[in-house]
Amino acid sequence: MDPSSLPPNFYDEKPQANYQSTIYGVCFTLVVLLWVTTSLRLWTRFRIVKSPGLDDLFVVLAVIHVSMGAIATCVATNFGLGQHIYLLTPQQIRSFLICFYLIGVSYVSSTALIKVSLLCQYLRIYEPGTHTYRFTQFMAVVIGLWGFAFAFMGWFGCFPSPASFWNGTSKGCYASFSPDPHVAVKTIEGHSGVNVVFDFIVLAIAFRLLFMKDAPVNGKGLMALLCMGAVSCSFGVWRLADVVVAQAGKSSTDITWAEPTVFLLSIVEVCIACLVATIPCFWPIIRVGLDKIFVMYEFNVSSESRYHDDHVELAPTTSWEAGTKPTGGKEDVRSLESMSGDTELSKASNLPHYRNDYIQNHVDPFGEEFQTEATVQVGRQTSKKKGRALPADSAF
Repeated sequence: MDPSSLPPNFYDEKPQANYQSTIYGVCFTLVVLLWVTTSLRLWTRFRIVKSPGLDDLFVVLAVIHVSMGAIATCVATNFGLGQHIYLLTPQQIRSFLICFYLIGVSYVSSTALIKVSLLCQYLRIYEPGTHTYRFTQFMAVVIGLWGFAFAFMGWFGCFPSPASFWNGTSKGCYASFSPDPHVAVKTIEGHSGVNVVFDFIVLAIAFRLLFMKDAPVNGKGLMALLCMGAVSCSFGVWRLADVVVAQAGKSSTDITWAEPTVFLLSIVEVCIACLVATIPCFWPIIRVGLDKIFVMYEFNVSSESRYHDDHVELAPTTSWEAGTKPTGGKEDVRSLESMSGDTELSKASNLPHYRNDYIQNHVDPFGEEFQTEATVQVGRQTSKKKGRALPADSAF
């Protein structure tokens, strides 16, 4: 091949996103994690709280579409994704376009499905009749119609057969599959822009939970979820910027080289959004179980000292030896309340061995030469703060 006929980006350094190992690592990790959390969510809803809803149906559909897009992205690496398109054979290009079709359909469908699922979860929390509840219903309808329209244009991008797109005939193709690059670019950019706006609206509705006294999650857990939602929104913004810069892959004919970053951002965005929708449904149950396994012991240690001069009514040794009467001072062990013990003490003092200083200091635990310091430990078994299980009609 004549070097002068090569495109300008032929000698560019290969981006990290264009490597097959990067694509496999991102897709496999996120999809496996997503299915694990989704399974735990369904197990909690069906077996624990026994209260499945439409939000569960929508999240399962979203996860299926995300998985389809991730698998198509991985398969596309075998047909030139990450390489320059002019190095591919016509059969490889055709196979890549089939994967490209599935990736686009999965993204436009999953973005709408996961938003509708989140809004359905909100409807299980907010009180019917409130402004927040009605606005959530309104947004669920709007996003549902928006998602249906773009999903239809994705699945049926060419009439009468979508195969016109990857066969190269472009017969009946429109919207993002239009043979006109300007129309295709504006369609993809329009969907990405509206998607980011809807992301922030759905996130803003969730912020209302911070001001609810009976919110089904604690403050720290809610803030963690909101942060995850913000991360998902940030990936959506990043993807939009990358789409605008790359002109949706249409400004250059080398789409196999330019699109891997956009594909990975799409997968990460929708996977994080799905995690935000699935984790709150089962995490409180898991946390309660973990608290039963990992038990923590807390001890409060306090010290008390008793000395001869701390106003405790003790009698000096000479008082016992002499058998003197109480003086009423602090040095006398016998107060007015202890006069009833005079007889027993007098009898004991008549015994010779009780008049010995050595014996008296060992018998009397509070003797002057036997001052002690007592340490008391109070232990109680506690566990880490337990999250309460969600009510049956809770979304989080």
